[in-house]
Amino acid sequence: MAWQKREVVFYGKERQYLTGVARCILMAHRRKNVTRKNLMNQNRAEVVREVHPDEPKDTIEKQDTIAERERHLRQCLKTLPTTYRKVLELIHLRGMPREAVAVEVGCSLNALYVRELRAVRSLSRAYFSSKTDEAS
Repeated sequence: MAWQKREVVFYGKERQYLTGVARCILMAHRRKNVTRKNLMNQNRAEVVREVHPDEPKDTIEKQDTIAERERHLRQCLKTLPTTYRKVLELIHLRGMPREAVAVEVGCSLNALYVRELRAVRSLSRAYFSSKTDEAS
């Protein structure tokens, strides 16, 4: 990639350009792996039942409860404001570093920490309040 775009590189700035290209490729690789892992975990219980039909019921039930919790968490995540949801998705689901998330969201790093804290608090409130509503 760097060789194909060698005309773009400024003289004396080759090292900075190459490290930037390498960083972008690495971040894309990490995002792809996190996305793949999340997709694999979504239907884990169904796959386990198909692959191991004679698996003890308690193991499958535990995996069902985990899958149910994940589904419930995803529903609560959808109820968050867009800014909070985007911060949580980029940091925790895609695994992006906070510095890159701050740039993408368009805020300072300190403001990002505040947004993340508020998002986690809002998510936990939504998660546990809906859990108590279901129980009653």
